[in-house]
Order: sequence, then C-alpha cells, then structure tokens
Amino acid sequence: MKVVVLNNYEELSYYTSNIIINQINNKPNSILGLPTGNTPLRMYELLVKKYNNNQVTFKDVITFNLDEYVGLDKNNINSYHYYMYDNLFNHIDIDKNNIHIPEDVNKYKEELKKYDIDLMILGLGQNGHIGFNEPGKEFVRQTHIVNLSKNTKEVNSKLFKEDKIPDQAITIGIEDIFKVKKILIMASGKSKKKIVKQLLYSDITPTLPATILLLHSDCTLIVDKDAIEES
Repeated sequence: MKVVVLNNYEELSYYTSNIIINQINNKPNSILGLPTGNTPLRMYELLVKKYNNNQVTFKDVITFNLDEYVGLDKNNINSYHYYMYDNLFNHIDIDKNNIHIPEDVNKYKEELKKYDIDLMILGLGQNGHIGFNEPGKEFVRQTHIVNLSKNTKEVNSKLFKEDKIPDQAITIGIEDIFKVKKILIMASGKSKKKIVKQLLYSDITPTLPATILLLHSDCTLIVDKDAIEES
C-alpha cells in the first residue's frame, strides 16, 4: 500500500479528484466505485466544478456505489441515492442508466459480475470498515446485507437528518472490492488518526477489514496531516 500525505483536507480532495479526472480522460468509459459520507464531499464539488469548466465529461462513465441503507426510500434525504444525486449526478452529464446504487442485494451481485471496476474510492471507518464491511470473525466476500455496528451507527447518526439511522445496509463485499484494478482510500482529520495508525501497523485481520487492502496490488492511502501520526 502506498501512502500519500497532504497538508489538509482541501489538498486531499484536489489530489483525489485529479486522479479521477485523469482516469476518465484516459478512458472515457471508465467504471468507477464511489463512496458517500463527509470525506468525499469536497471531492464531488471539485468534480462538478471541473465538469462545468469543460475539463471532463462523464457521458460514458459507469458508476457503482459501495453501499446503501436498507429500508430507506431512494428519495429519502438520508439515503445514499439522494446523497449521490444531490452532490454529483444531478450536476454532470452522466447517463442515468449507467448509475448503479444498491437496492436489491441479489440484483446488485449480478450487476457487479458484468463489469470490472477500474477505480474505486473508499472512505475509512473509525472501526476500520470499508464500504459497510464491519469488523467480524471473517471477511465477507460477497455483496451482502450487513448489521451495522454500534460504532458505525453512532458515527453516521450525526450525518442523519430527520429519521433514525437504519440497523442494516447493503454493501459491496470484500471480494468485489479487492478485484478492483486501482483503489484510493481517503482519510481526513484527527478522528481518523487512530484507525490510520492501526491500518498501517496491524496484521491482516477481519477485525479490521481495511487491512485486507494491504495485499492489493494498486492501493493508495491518501491522508492529510491531521489523520496520520507524526514520524
């Protein structure tokens, strides 16, 4: 795993958005894996800005989102479907037929089998989850419905508006993440310092799911200075 340390969240967001732009410009029909949450928000703003400045077109891009809550209507303001359209898809020229967000776990498994994802962007949960692959006794390989951990619900409930956070989510499995050609993990802020250190210095273990990516052939951890221990 490569590690890139940048000065702050803004630089981290620019750096990641530029990799995505270069990927699309080099391969206009790129297949992307996309995250939600607080960390990628500025990255999405920059992608929209660069689209508006004619630096990129998304018309042939295909996207797969990592996860979605179970039981939320896609038009619910707390759903990841709503998040993605509000922060990115409504503002670019992507073909809506090329957007994939989990709704039915079995259908999503079948859709993922049809494509090889070129580039996936991941966040890093404070308990080491990637997507919603939570700590456990084993790595869950396939895309599945997961019971969200107490830690994840506590952290994510701060982002919730109006409704109670669901107990379950659909998430792309570890195997589908691992077979992606290129992976970027974004981690920003002091709240991520502990888990970043654990990721870099732990053994590979399902109790810290992100450690599986230490074995990936092209995975880069992109952090700002607040998220990494001083050397």
